[in-house]
Amino acid sequence: MDSFAAPAFAVVSGQQVNEVLAGAQCEVVSIVESAYLAHGSGATVNPPSCFLRFPDRPDSRIIALPASVGGDVSVDGIKWISSVPGNIEHGLPRASAVLILNDPATGYPYACLESSIISAARTAAGGGRRGPPHTTRHRTHPKQGGCGWGGRAARRAPITPNTQTPPHAPPAPPCAPPPPRPTPTPI
Repeated sequence: MDSFAAPAFAVVSGQQVNEVLAGAQCEVVSIVESAYLAHGSGATVNPPSCFLRFPDRPDSRIIALPASVGGDVSVDGIKWISSVPGNIEHGLPRASAVLILNDPATGYPYACLESSIISAARTAAGGGRRGPPHTTRHRTHPKQGGCGWGGRAARRAPITPNTQTPPHAPPAPPCAPPPPRPTPTPI
């Protein structure tokens, strides 16, 4: 009989997430594309989201998004993301999130990551600037997101080769080697 040890648990702060993602847009696009391919091949489990709504705060919600990725990645987890539009009036972001990762062999959680930044990077890499350009009477430009975290991340995302970019569009940022990764803080 195999024996398993409970994995160490780490908390990864927003600052650490920012350090990891800074300048890594090309790597993020590659990871997101790999995730889409894994999903398309049936290597993921992605059940419906669960929405927690509040009768006394109808504009706010919390969403639980469980998922599992098999294959070489082999991780289970859940993203817990809240949306409180009133936060903006107080100088806080509308959305905040955490991601809990679990070891598939034991079910034990091994990390808690600040995830609103990860969500914005994933949104940008997954489609923020990847579709065909918008065309107006006066100009053609790549698609961009909105005015929040996701929109800003989309504007920083590289334009990938399958994007129909007009010849006069600004060049995509170069794909440089990723920066060294900070070490998560174990608890």
